[in-house]
Amino acid sequence: MKRLYKFTIAALFVFTALVMTACGKPYSPSPSILQIDGESVTAVNKEAVEGKIQKPENERALFYRFTESQVKKIQAMRKSKEGVSLRVTVYDDAENLSSEKTVRFGFLYETSFNETDDYKNAASYQPQVKADFSRTVNSMITLSMCVPKNGDAVQGFYVDGGFPFHITKPEIRTASIGWDASDVVPLYCFGVNGGTVDFSQTSANLSEGKNIFDTSVSKSSMLPKIEIKLAPTDNIGKIGSQVQVAFNYGQESFVIRRSPVQNKFTIQAAGVKDPFSTMEFTENAESIKAVMMSANPAEKYTVNDAGVTLEPLTTDLGMIYLWPKSSWRRSDYELFRWEQFPDVLFFDFSRLSIQNEFFTRLAYFVEKTGYKGTLVSDYFVENKHGYNAHDYKADDMARFFTTAYNEKFKLNTRELILRDILLHNGIILNNGDGTYSAGHGAVISFSRESSEHLRHQFMAHESWHGIYFTLKEFRDFVDTVYESFDPKAMSFLKTYFSVYPSLQYDLKDEYLIRNEFMAYLMQQATKDAGAYFTTRAGWASVNAADPSSCSYVVRTKGRDFTDAANELADFAFKSWGFTAGRTTLISRE
Repeated sequence: MKRLYKFTIAALFVFTALVMTACGKPYSPSPSILQIDGESVTAVNKEAVEGKIQKPENERALFYRFTESQVKKIQAMRKSKEGVSLRVTVYDDAENLSSEKTVRFGFLYETSFNETDDYKNAASYQPQVKADFSRTVNSMITLSMCVPKNGDAVQGFYVDGGFPFHITKPEIRTASIGWDASDVVPLYCFGVNGGTVDFSQTSANLSEGKNIFDTSVSKSSMLPKIEIKLAPTDNIGKIGSQVQVAFNYGQESFVIRRSPVQNKFTIQAAGVKDPFSTMEFTENAESIKAVMMSANPAEKYTVNDAGVTLEPLTTDLGMIYLWPKSSWRRSDYELFRWEQFPDVLFFDFSRLSIQNEFFTRLAYFVEKTGYKGTLVSDYFVENKHGYNAHDYKADDMARFFTTAYNEKFKLNTRELILRDILLHNGIILNNGDGTYSAGHGAVISFSRESSEHLRHQFMAHESWHGIYFTLKEFRDFVDTVYESFDPKAMSFLKTYFSVYPSLQYDLKDEYLIRNEFMAYLMQQATKDAGAYFTTRAGWASVNAADPSSCSYVVRTKGRDFTDAANELADFAFKSWGFTAGRTTLISRE
């Protein structure tokens, strides 16, 4: 077979190579009615002009050639981190059922075109995407196939089928694999090796991701993300028997608890053991409407030139517990964005000492009695206890960095990294004169050095603060519960908050006390709330400061705390699908 000389835009319309139709008449390539980016793709056979196969007994395939600019775009995109794919929508025009309704879609290369009498049999071209319309009720579907990163340049595409059909909307897109049946026209995306559409939608083969996306984490590379869409529902069950979707993915099992407001979930490939494998749905599979793997934008998610990770990885907080530390972008911390509350950032630190360098001075500045509003020395950061986990809202952090500027106070390297992260994500805003104002959002954190039990408790406690900081509706409800709380139980709580050495909260800060009231109630299951506070009422240091209220809590077994926790938990479940002791929707084994 001879290779055709490369087309240019001017040469496309004077291309003299003859392609024979089934009737034996020559046809010269012409612009088709199909366009990509406003430019017609070239129809290389007659039927391709209108994008229709009306008499498959005469002609069964549509052949197209890209223009020079389209080829250049594909070439540029296939070298990028995001990769490139081609999509086309296929319509079944058959008036009755047919035993053979398979459509095939694939790429053409320079060697696919010849100068003699016809094309090769399109059905024999490999790789290709295949879909059998007789296996689905859909009369139209969109097919997508990724372009190989290496090898010859793709010059065109074909669609083949032995039944009447037509095509529309060819598109050059970034690479993706998976499927999305959430729209009117379902989408099926394949890798460079193609495949056959499985209309049952009980699984998603993501193994080809390793041929398309980055497979490791480094300063310049980031693993892809997987987005799962669920059908909206008003039935999420009850606390303790929440409706859930379950699936196996590689070596792990996952559960997604249903939420009244969240139907899209992002799983980062960096956070799972075997990301390039098959996802098999095991419970409520009919609720899953899309599973799609695509690249994380490299310029946003990798380490910058200064060696700092500024952009968080979006995911559910439940993914963080078992996240492989080997997949962190930095060895000292990883940074996440809470998918359901995207203004809340979460730090997971490798060591408590590193967390201290980021947040201890801020903790004293914001919350510690006798130190609020002041910048303690490096000695405090290195030798005094802040907290095992942290939470801060935007305006407090803006005041902290503004005070440091005004007092010409030298902050440490970690605090400057924190400042840059806050600025990058709009949590604080640079006023242009060295001072800062509040943007919107909050940060929360814990450390890998804490035990698994404590990490779960810290996660719940701190993330409830994150919601409180950013959602007025929740603050208003907390106020209602707080103001109806038993005075004796409240007296004990305030004593505990102020005298216990590792807390020492400022009781004059009403916002702080209401926030902590809520978080301590909601950091464990409601059945454990009473016992938690009863135990602390028996501690000598707390009892000595307020024996009457401590005696009341012990005598009632913390009943007031249990009742208040149940009120808050019921509100949280109806609002987001959360409950006391859990602010996550994804869990895994």
